[in-house]
Amino acid sequence: FLIGTYLTSFIIVLLQLAIIAIGLDLIVGFNLNLLSALIIPLLLIISMFILLGIIVGYFASSQETANVISLFLIVGALFFSNTILPLEALPSYLKQIVLYNPFVVGEFAVKKMLVFGFVLSKVKSHIFILIWYNLIFLILSYLGLIYSKKRVSER
Repeated sequence: FLIGTYLTSFIIVLLQLAIIAIGLDLIVGFNLNLLSALIIPLLLIISMFILLGIIVGYFASSQETANVISLFLIVGALFFSNTILPLEALPSYLKQIVLYNPFVVGEFAVKKMLVFGFVLSKVKSHIFILIWYNLIFLILSYLGLIYSKKRVSER
C-alpha cells in the first residue's frame, strides 16, 4: 500500500513537472535540456516531499488534522527558506540549523546547477542530504503505516 501511494503520487508529480516544462518551453522558450541535468536533484526533492506528505497522512487522525499539520510544516519551512526571510539576516547559530531545511537544501542544489552551471559532483553534499532525508522519511512513512494499521484495528 505504501509503495502504491508513493508511486501514484510520484507519477502525478512527474506529469505535472512535464506539463510545466512544456508550457515554459512554449511560452518563454525555456530550454528543456536544462532539466536533464537537474533530473537527480528534482527526483530526490519530489520523493522527499511525497514521503513527508505520506508521513503526515499516516500520523494524522483526520483529514483536517493532516491539513493543519501540512500547513504548519509548509509555512515554517517556507519562512526559513530564504524566500521570505533572507538567510543572511539570521543569527549564525540559527543559520546553521536552517541550512538543513529541505526547502533550502533542494533550492541550493537546483540553483547551483541551473543558474551557476555546476555539475552533479559539485552539489554532491546537497544530494547526500536529500538522500538522507529520503531514507529517514521512508522509514518514518513505514512506521506511520504500521501505526495507522494498529489504530484502525483497535477501532
